[in-house]
Amino acid sequence: MVSSVIGKEKVVSVYLKQIGKMRTNLDSKWMNFTAIQHFNIENPAFVWTTKVDALPIINMIGRCKLYKGKGKMLIKLAGLISIVNEGENDKINQGAMIRFLAKICWFPSANIYNYISWEMIDSTLAKATLTINDKTVSGGFSFTIEGDLVAFEAIRYYGGKTNSKLKKWAIKMNCYKEFNGIKIPNKSNVIWRLKEGDFNWLDLEIIDLRYNLKTAFQK
Repeated sequence: MVSSVIGKEKVVSVYLKQIGKMRTNLDSKWMNFTAIQHFNIENPAFVWTTKVDALPIINMIGRCKLYKGKGKMLIKLAGLISIVNEGENDKINQGAMIRFLAKICWFPSANIYNYISWEMIDSTLAKATLTINDKTVSGGFSFTIEGDLVAFEAIRYYGGKTNSKLKKWAIKMNCYKEFNGIKIPNKSNVIWRLKEGDFNWLDLEIIDLRYNLKTAFQK
């Protein structure tokens, strides 16, 4: 993507804030959410925390993370009752690694690190492979002729249960904004391509993004 990253300060950590809406299946209602995400770029990792307006007076609190190639997902109703508590199995780990790979569009200087390798497929499609502790995941980044990123697609597990199956998972980039002098896609739709049809489960917008803040997450 034409991101204007050349000549900028090397990015080692990222803080961002998101707003948007999500739903749990094709027939469920949309729920508004806010989220904070921290990334460690030198040693690929992230923590994503969210508050979802699930019911008129009750929120869901969620946290997803990737650390040393292992993923963890925790969702609680009203911050007390666990709805999802999955982690450190191959399916959750794979999904968390793919999420990190997809989001390098928000910090393009991640491309200088040797944990990502690239293969050109054609003039508008490139395959990226992320390697952490001998585990790898891959995905395709699609670009316009001018170099703007328009989509990402990968094969990942639809859920973290033992019977979860591999499905196509895609992100469609809708528009772009400049943060800290770097142009990134700031609005996107996240889609599962299922047998019943495309399941657009998440619409998000980045409203704040900062690089190289000094936080404990950088350790």
